[in-house]
Amino acid sequence: MLTLLFLILNIMGYCQNHDSGKVSSTFADYDGSILTLKGKVQLEHPIGTMQSEEAFLEKEEDTKEFPFSLIHLNQNILLTLKNNAHLKGDKADLDFHTLKGTISSGKGKTVEYADLNLQLTSKSIAFEMVKKGAIFSITELCAYPHVDQKCVITKEQDRVEADLITADITTSTLLLDHPQGVVSHILFSSNKMVWNNNANTLTLEEEVDLKEENAGSLKADRAFIQCTEQKPILFTFNGNIRLCSTNGKKRFAIGDTLIYFPTEKNFHIKADPGKKVLFFDEEQSLYISANEIKINNMDNVRGVGNVRLSFNPEESTVFKSFFPEFQEERNETP
Repeated sequence: MLTLLFLILNIMGYCQNHDSGKVSSTFADYDGSILTLKGKVQLEHPIGTMQSEEAFLEKEEDTKEFPFSLIHLNQNILLTLKNNAHLKGDKADLDFHTLKGTISSGKGKTVEYADLNLQLTSKSIAFEMVKKGAIFSITELCAYPHVDQKCVITKEQDRVEADLITADITTSTLLLDHPQGVVSHILFSSNKMVWNNNANTLTLEEEVDLKEENAGSLKADRAFIQCTEQKPILFTFNGNIRLCSTNGKKRFAIGDTLIYFPTEKNFHIKADPGKKVLFFDEEQSLYISANEIKINNMDNVRGVGNVRLSFNPEESTVFKSFFPEFQEERNETP
């Protein structure tokens, strides 16, 4: 059986050729296969610096690499990665054979991942690693919620809750299940979301419900949002568009595609072939049925294509099915 001293010398020999491998704690014990560390544990590893109150390191036989393939950490865990990111939690398991790991939190606590772009909190996080040369790095995270505690992403003033969050670290792309929250001052919810931090884009899928300070309430099957410097510059909505604007002027519209430029406050609403955009302005008692409708500077409304300044009975029924409040205010179609 190797002695603890010999094992430490073994690690020190590894350190001579690698900028990692240093181990410190207030107590250490080695039984020939597992190194037990307790009290102010600190470990320099090719993935980064690990700190905890307790650690169990399982030895890898006959290797020139870091001599432990499995590392288990307990209590007050701080894993500082090479890319200036960190993970915090209460229990962690890292397997450098399978290149997979997990970190979880105790009762009433959360796990935290943070890098230069965002902060992620959840009940537990599973992650995948890659190895390049002697260096390990985390490439993907999957955050899981608790029964009564959702996963949360925060980025400066943005905050989004979700049932499940997957983060691709290499592309800075987030996939969220049932997200709801605020991004770039936009309040929204949907069934799916893709948040690309590098491209500053949001893609929302299924049951999209969005509120914007000037546009009002927008619902659709899909939405794409382009932002710059935390400010949205383009919205594109597709499928079952419902616009309800109550900011100053109460307006309602349904269509199949909507493009909105928030800086210019311009809308372009289009219908699929064989269908019509339906628009109603309550203040002006204005009805428009057209192939397209353009609204410039939130004021000038213009129909394009086959335009009619009224709804036929079928259009009125469809409109009322989307907006019950319209039915209450106007029981008859002009």
